[in-house]
Amino acid sequence: MNDKTSDTMKKILLSISLLALTIAGVCSCSSHADEGAEAADSFFFAYTAAEYDKAMTYCNDEVREAVEETAAVVDSLDENLREAYLELSRGLSPERVSVYEHSSDSLTVEYHTLIPDEIEPICNAVTIIYSEAEQGWKVVDVR
Repeated sequence: MNDKTSDTMKKILLSISLLALTIAGVCSCSSHADEGAEAADSFFFAYTAAEYDKAMTYCNDEVREAVEETAAVVDSLDENLREAYLELSRGLSPERVSVYEHSSDSLTVEYHTLIPDEIEPICNAVTIIYSEAEQGWKVVDVR
């Protein structure tokens, strides 16, 4: 091989290497965002099913307190009313409709939940961030 061919081969190999690194970086970010959306799903599906203890494992302190308050209100209901509420909650099927990636460590996931006998779904949004300190995704806002 002459020097010109060798230089061309080196440039091609360098370009391929850079492309592979770029693709790997994009895939790992996408996978990280997918993990965040799945954590948001786990929280929201547990919350709407009135599985509050499970839902709290995905929350920061502020949202955890709000979930605890919700659980306390449900626990304080008359037994028949509480059972009706829990039965309704367990029958809900929220649907993820969109994921907005604010950054690699911050997402907002939107859901639609259709209540029986209602025409329009209830729209909710869960904002979740990746916490380096806790090495995991934490829900920071629910609307």
